[in-house]
Amino acid sequence: MVASAGPAQLREGLDAAGPACHNPADPQHKGKEAAMLKMHEVVGTSPQSFAEAVKAAVNRLMAAGEKVHFFTVSELRGAVRDGKIECQAVVKVAVES
Repeated sequence: MVASAGPAQLREGLDAAGPACHNPADPQHKGKEAAMLKMHEVVGTSPQSFAEAVKAAVNRLMAAGEKVHFFTVSELRGAVRDGKIECQAVVKVAVES
């Protein structure tokens, strides 16, 4: 049986990682406007590892001049090309629009 966390535990986990949302009243954000973000879905590949495939996907957007804010990995998969393993990562990346 798998134990599950209740809403209070999930919220506690979010708070421990940092603020759950942008608070314009926070002095740290004084004079800054909230950025509009756009999500891009990209696939990165690597013969070495899934971690390298994720880095390749994010680095490709940064090299194109995109201002990346955060990303999530939505899928890890692989293929065999010419007898060699290719790691693939589907990554959703938030960029400033």
